[in-house]
Amino acid sequence: MMKSFILLSALTTAVVAQSTISSTCSTFLTALNSDSSLTACIQPIIAAASQFGPGSTTTPTTSSVTSALNSLCSSSVTNGCPDSLIRGKLADFYTACTPELTGDSPNADVLLSYDVLYVMTPLQQAVCSKNDNGAYCVTQIPSDIVPASSKEASSPNQLPLDVIDSNLYTTSSSAPKVKRANTTTTVSPALVPNSTTFRTSNLIYLFSTPSESSTDLCVSCTRASLTPYINFQEAVPYAPGITNSPLMGGQSALYSAITQKCGANFMSGAVQAAGGLGAGVLGGGKSGAMAVKVGSVGQVGAVLAAVAVGFAGLL
Repeated sequence: MMKSFILLSALTTAVVAQSTISSTCSTFLTALNSDSSLTACIQPIIAAASQFGPGSTTTPTTSSVTSALNSLCSSSVTNGCPDSLIRGKLADFYTACTPELTGDSPNADVLLSYDVLYVMTPLQQAVCSKNDNGAYCVTQIPSDIVPASSKEASSPNQLPLDVIDSNLYTTSSSAPKVKRANTTTTVSPALVPNSTTFRTSNLIYLFSTPSESSTDLCVSCTRASLTPYINFQEAVPYAPGITNSPLMGGQSALYSAITQKCGANFMSGAVQAAGGLGAGVLGGGKSGAMAVKVGSVGQVGAVLAAVAVGFAGLL
């Protein structure tokens, strides 16, 4: 099992060791670290994506990419981690750690732990989203949006795959060795998602960024991959404010760009403002199939690998 798959456990254990958080927050995080219901819903996701994470030597192929996505998006996996479970944990998280999340001086580590838990449901749904032709959106990311290497980047600010792959997470040698309940995997040192990489690349939105042209941005996959986050925010408003999210903070700028380049109705009434609430309807608006610009199976597989690694890192 990949070390990053029990990241939430590593994060919460490291945070609990701090003396700067409240006793109620510490108690909650300790309980979250050994929550068997959370472990049970994460395990199938781990199994589905395990071949694309840190330490993997798998060379992506059409077969392996398709197999991983079909497994990750199967009903047995998607139904195994109900929204109600995550919503309940997030509500308890906010109640126990309000000062750390929304106080005058929020605790960055507690906030990142909250983000890790918050994105679990919408991230899986985004990875499993499809375009109008029934193709997984993650396999349709244009190569000019996420080039394979720094040499192919069109601007200094563009994060190519080689940079993303090398900077998805950091290791915290100061974090204690931990073992998640009901598993036999030990983490030392802890793997912590590199929030700068996630936020700059908009990885959780399948790399959609405000700088994209309307040709690349105004497609059904943009809507399909963003809508799960809008829907989840309707059910569970993001307590610290979406612009303060270490991982999702790029949503406001992305939505503004979508509105400007694709028209106010592109999201089909799903949102009224960036990070706002809405119905999340998928129909309507521009919905043409994405123009596939990826050059090879290897390129598509590399993009999927980056997304899979990101998904693993967030768990």
